[in-house]
Amino acid sequence: MFVIPFDRRLDWRRPPLITLALILINVVVFVLFQAQDPQRLQTAVDYYHDSGLGTLELPLYRDYLTQEDPSQLDEQLNQDDMLLWTMLRDEHFMQRLRSDQVIAPKHAEYARWQALRTEFDHQLEKVSSFRWGYITARPSWFAALAHMFLHADWAHLLGNMFFLFAVGFLVEGAIGRSVYLLSYLLSGFGALGLYALVEPVSSIPLVGASGAIAGLMGMYAVLFGRRRISFFYFILVYFDYVKAPAIVLLGLWLAFELLQYLWEPGSSVAYMAHIGGLLSGAVIALLLKRWTSVVDQDYLAENEQSQQQTALYEQMLAKMEQLDFAEAAVLVEQLLETQPSDIDLLRRLVACRRFQPASDAYHQAVQRVLLLPAGDPLPDDFVLETYRSYLQLARPKPRLTAATVRTLVPRFIRLQEFSDAERLVRLMLMNAERFPEAAALLASYANGLARQQNQQAHHYYQLLIERFPDSPEAALVRQLRKV
Repeated sequence: MFVIPFDRRLDWRRPPLITLALILINVVVFVLFQAQDPQRLQTAVDYYHDSGLGTLELPLYRDYLTQEDPSQLDEQLNQDDMLLWTMLRDEHFMQRLRSDQVIAPKHAEYARWQALRTEFDHQLEKVSSFRWGYITARPSWFAALAHMFLHADWAHLLGNMFFLFAVGFLVEGAIGRSVYLLSYLLSGFGALGLYALVEPVSSIPLVGASGAIAGLMGMYAVLFGRRRISFFYFILVYFDYVKAPAIVLLGLWLAFELLQYLWEPGSSVAYMAHIGGLLSGAVIALLLKRWTSVVDQDYLAENEQSQQQTALYEQMLAKMEQLDFAEAAVLVEQLLETQPSDIDLLRRLVACRRFQPASDAYHQAVQRVLLLPAGDPLPDDFVLETYRSYLQLARPKPRLTAATVRTLVPRFIRLQEFSDAERLVRLMLMNAERFPEAAALLASYANGLARQQNQQAHHYYQLLIERFPDSPEAALVRQLRKV
């Protein structure tokens, strides 16, 4: 069974730096330190058989299995390699073997066995997973951390990195980078803790980021809680998308890992580490939600808001198709509460309100457009189009506020729409007391005309000197242009 959330896209404006860094570290560690591990491991296994160590230990282990549980001696265990790995995973036998209870000092081959066993252990130490992986029979704090960045093979690495990216960026976005990194590591330690409780003296190293990643999955389920999210699932040959509360995933993941653990006893997959990670992550997320303020509630609700926006937008389109422009305008204004500068929405708002050109709602809708800050060409064209249409449609007359004039004049000068700018300049001069920046705007308009070699520039320079003789702009004109 494969279950993974797929309900929002990664926002590259807020890249998940810690998640990407963790992926990079895992890949680099594998390439630099583990790429040769298959050959090193095969060398160790070959030594085990060729040196005669296998002929000393494996018959004794077969006898042990015959006495303890004959059912384990199936056809697979007749193969020496399979029997070797089964023996290494057998905590009880390995504990007895290493404490000289299987081959005792009085045994005729004891000295030879001890020398071969020491060399075999030395060969295994050359394998990164055995050297730095966590072996519960020989615990160490360094291995407790290092094992999270080691992997058995490329498939193991790539599978883990896929889940790390798919879930990691969601959790990182919800709780922030520093808390995310700490939670990731704590989840890895939690996964290790449960594994060590279940297999306290294993000789097989635990490696892989899956315990820590399972912690992220547990965190995701608890952080998003009852919010309905879309997730993809794959069971045998059937797959589909479904929407359900995020917390449901925690139960599904836990149940799957527990069933796998019971179904595949002795598996090389550390299902108990996965369960430990899931539970650790769930507890960490619960504590963060209840006892801290680090959880970004807006980020958690982002998808719900997006879905609500989509529903509102569809309702608005339906109202416009029905020519119910009054109701459509109300829906557009609701959408603009979260997207106040959206050109498409503003265009639709003006289109809906223009059928009542005397209404306050129409004048207010136009003002929202005319006050848009300067930006890319689309707002410029839209503002100019709306302004010209407004001059024709507005009833009883346009309501051009001081804020509107001081916003539009520089825009129209920049666009070289001097006839539109001139109307506003004249309006400004008629009410100069409302415009502390009147001299600057007038000078800017005259300069714009001069750059176009327009003869009207001289007239407006003269007007600047007459109307604002004490302004710095007038002084500069007198100095440079000899007006």
